Amino acid sequence: MKIPVNRHFCVFTPPRPLAEIDAELKGVTDRILTMIGGLTK
Repeated sequence: MKIPVNRHFCVFTPPRPLAEIDAELKGVTDRILTMIGGLTK
């Protein structure tokens, strides 16, 4: 007998709002560009 683990123990968490993900990606991209800019000086 198999126990359906996903059905009993996993709780669905909806994804974050797209605007929040976009803002985080922009922040990370800006940090990377700053770090790359520091290497070329």
